[in-house]
Amino acid sequence: MASTDVFRVVFVDYMPSLIDEGVLYVSMLNHTAIHLCACGCGEKVVTPIAPNRWILTYDGETISLNPSIGNWSFVCKSHYFIQRNKVLWCKKFRGRKKRGRNNLIKNVSLKHADIKTPAKDRLRAIMAKDAEGRKFNRIPGYDREVNGKIELL
Repeated sequence: MASTDVFRVVFVDYMPSLIDEGVLYVSMLNHTAIHLCACGCGEKVVTPIAPNRWILTYDGETISLNPSIGNWSFVCKSHYFIQRNKVLWCKKFRGRKKRGRNNLIKNVSLKHADIKTPAKDRLRAIMAKDAEGRKFNRIPGYDREVNGKIELL
């Protein structure tokens, strides 16, 4: 199979059992778009259309899917956008990067832990321990400060 540079869009009620190369099947009934991987490996890519997943934009002629499609679990590890039916390739994926507040907290140096600063106080307020002593991060907005102590809501 050859790689795909442009998708042809087909609107369907139900997804077909056989998927053609270079075709992006969109089912508004099932809130799903399906296509074969743009790299040509032949893997089926399913993109659920929902506000917290992928957003489909249709201008009457072309379709765009956002965010990007990252096939990390495939052998090809392809990563691309579909914008106006065209495939826009991203950099090659080299390994999963850990993101989020945990990395920020691990990288903070507490050399001068005895010196009180607002940043260190905030860091201590974010980190907490449960009843068994396991560390976890608090989510801002889900706790409150009462008499100088942090209480979970």
